[in-house]
This record gives sequence, structure tokens and C-alpha cells, in this order.
Amino acid sequence: MVPRFLHQIKTCLQPVFVSHSLWQRINRPVYHPITKHFLRQLKVSRSGPPVIPVALLSALLLFLAVARVYGSVGAGVIWLMPLWLMCHSLICSARWIYRIVSLISRQGRDGVLDEVSVIPPGRVFIYLAICKVVLHEEDALAWITMLRKLAGGIVFFAFAMTLFVTLIALEDINASRLSLMLVELSLLSIVIIHEHKQSVLLLSLLPMALSRRLKGQIDGTCLALACFAALQVLSFLFAIAGPAAIQALAWLYQLPVDIAAIGLAMTLALFLLIREILIGCLWRTVLHQTNAESSVLRHSTHLGKPIRAKALGGRVY
Repeated sequence: MVPRFLHQIKTCLQPVFVSHSLWQRINRPVYHPITKHFLRQLKVSRSGPPVIPVALLSALLLFLAVARVYGSVGAGVIWLMPLWLMCHSLICSARWIYRIVSLISRQGRDGVLDEVSVIPPGRVFIYLAICKVVLHEEDALAWITMLRKLAGGIVFFAFAMTLFVTLIALEDINASRLSLMLVELSLLSIVIIHEHKQSVLLLSLLPMALSRRLKGQIDGTCLALACFAALQVLSFLFAIAGPAAIQALAWLYQLPVDIAAIGLAMTLALFLLIREILIGCLWRTVLHQTNAESSVLRHSTHLGKPIRAKALGGRVY
């Protein structure tokens, strides 16, 4: 009975484990000779503005927009926080998607994918190596990840200080309400940080899953970008619709459920959960198309000497 229960828990949490393993693999530098080939092609096809200035500028504009909306709707802007974060991710991800699609489609046209498919772990390693080369260009992934962590910490401490100052001014403190507010605050900080990681995984997995349709750079980029934007919007809409559906069922069957109290926490939790499920489904699709096994993430790719990309900002791959 106990092993079966533990197996069910592991099955439910499997998308989370997949997300964590994928993030560790993508966020880790590559030590493999084939990376030099991708770095050379990336240097030749460099175009567009750098990712970091675009990310900082878009973050500043979104902060001003949120501050302006907050002056009109008040605390209700927190419900739209996932949408604001996804807009920031979409702006930063457009160039990454274009670069990944360009490299994958070029390897397909040059026959590189067919040649290296016989080398363990095959195409999946090539896809992951391409994503890491693009994402780590000029240390963009590391800087944006640090920016999100900094933003999450600032939001947590700012709201926590406001909450504690408000509680000091009150004579009667509701312990259950205080616990719920702390949960909402923690989930909000987790969403700010984890949304970036989930978006990076989605933009990396989509070109892999759509690799058979990536015949041209422009068409492939438009297809991957449209799918990425659609998944972002759908995850937010389903997260918002979840509490509304539960409220409707509670009203229909006269259940004692106060969605108004737990709605924000449920929306944030559903938002994270839905995206984890999407990442797990995309990863299964990639494994199915490449005839690879899930253990491919544990395959060692630290072969050869580190390659210094001086032309790409000095990062070691």
C-alpha cells in the first residue's frame, strides 16, 4: 500500500523533477568539442540588439506600467502579476527563439543532425547544446536570472514590511488571515523567480518539439514564437479560470468554499503547476520524436576541454 502511494506521489511530481533537471542542464556550461561549431555559426549569424539591455529596458517599462496601473486599480494589479512577468519573458525570449531556430534549422539543412544522431545521447544533446550556446551568449541567462531573483527578493521584503507595519497598527490579528497572506506573499515571490525559469524551458523545448517543421528561419521563428505566446496566455487564462470554476461549483452545490479568500493563492499555484505540466508534456514529445530515453539528462556531456568564446563575451562553454 505504501509503495503504491509513494509511486503515485512520484508520478504527480514527475513534471517538477523534469523541470528541475532540464533547468540544471541548460543552466550549466557545455564542455564538448561540438560546441565550437555552434559558437562559430552563432558568431557569423549575430544580429539584433543584445539581450541584457533589452531585458533591462523592458523591465523598467513594465515597472512603470505596473506602477501606473496600481494607481488606478490598487492591489488588484497583483492578480495580473503573472501576465506582466510573461510580457517581460516574451520580449526577452523573441531573440533567443530566433537564434535557436536558426541554429537548429541550419544543422538540419547541413545534415549535421543526421551525422551526430548515432552518437549518444544523439539529437537531444545537440538540441540542448544549441540552447545553452544561445542562452549563455554574453552571460545573458545568468544576468537575467539574477535580475529575477533580485526582483523576487525586493517584492517579498517590501510586501512583508508593509504587512507587518499594518499588523502593528491593528489591535486584533486574525491568525488564519495572516497565514494566508504570508502564503500569497511567498507564492508571489516564487512566481517572479520561477516564471523566468519556466519560460526559458518552454522557449528551449518548443523549437526541439517543432524541429521537423523548422524549414526556414523566418517561418520557423514565427511558428515557435506563436506557440510560445499561446502557451503563455493559455497558462494564465487557465490559472484565472480555476478559482472561478470552483466558485461556480461551490455556489451550485452550496459548498462552504470561500474563493475570495484563497483565490489569489490558488491562481498563483495553478499558474506554476500548469506550466510545469506543459514542460513535462513538451519534454515527452521531444523524447518521442528523437527516440531517446528520459535518462538522457543524466548522460555526461562534459567531454573535451572548455572552449573560450572571446568573441561572445568571454564565457566558457
